[in-house]
Order: sequence, then C-alpha cells, then structure tokens
Amino acid sequence: MNLATKFRLKRFANVKGIGTDLVHVQRFRKLLDKYPTSGNKSTLNKIIAKFMHPYEIDRLEALIQTETSQEPIIRYVAGVWATKEAIFKSLRCNSFPASEFPPAQFIFTKICYKTNEVDGRPKIGIDCSQLGVWKQFSEHLITNSKFLVSLSHDADYLISFVCHIKDEIME
Repeated sequence: MNLATKFRLKRFANVKGIGTDLVHVQRFRKLLDKYPTSGNKSTLNKIIAKFMHPYEIDRLEALIQTETSQEPIIRYVAGVWATKEAIFKSLRCNSFPASEFPPAQFIFTKICYKTNEVDGRPKIGIDCSQLGVWKQFSEHLITNSKFLVSLSHDADYLISFVCHIKDEIME
C-alpha cells in the first residue's frame, strides 16, 4: 500500500507549463543538404550534438542506415528540434529562478529526449542519470514530472506542443 492510499491522499497532475514551437521544414532540408548524412559527417555531428540527446543521435543514425529517402530524416531532425524548444518553453513558464536554471543545451542533450510509444505516438523521455548536476532544478521541475507531446506536420511546417505536468499529492 502506498502512502497516498494509506493516508487517503489524492494524487493529481498539476500543469506546470506549456510550450510550442513551429519550424519551417525547409530550414532543416537546407541544413541536411549542406551537411549530408553520408560521407564525412563531422560538421553535421557537431551541430546535432548541440541539441540531441545520445538516444536521439542513435535513432538518427538508424534512420540514416535504413531510409532511402531524406524526408523521414529531415522530419525527424525538425521534430526533435521543435520538441526541445517546446520543452524548454514549458519549463520556463514556471517561476523557478533563472539563476538556478541549467543552460538550454544541457536540458536538450542530457535530460530530455524525444522517443515514441510502441504504437508510434511521440513521447518525451527523461534521462535521470544527469539530474544530480542541477539538483534544485531537478527537484523542482523534473522529479515526479512528465511531458506530454503532440507533433503535427504538413509539407512545409512542423509544430510541437508540450504540456509539462507534475504529479502531486493533495491531503
């Protein structure tokens, strides 16, 4: 029996913030045309390492190996970028002091990553291995939190919407 049940406490999800980001897919098409996914990828690797978590980089490498068209790769990179921006905006909705906030690149590359449910729905994962580096930030905004994400795209644009919720207990 958990504490909430034992003491008749009610759990609820509290919306801590929302974020959205709209990207022009052509921007990412140009990036991948300039720095192709085949041949020498050193410059491309440096760019994606600034906003992708290692999990996402592995997923990108798998896409590069299996996809015959650039379009899924372009949409993947654009989707990761838009999702990271939306996550950051959802976290900044909070009144947490800016001086205690880690750099965006740390959040993008060490804490949050875009993945998918078994049925293909997008999902945001949390890498707990780095949470101790920014302890107050982690305790206040990440512990017992989850991020709900929705992505949509057409030929030219991709949008990501993120809702940051935190499980709380009400007596």
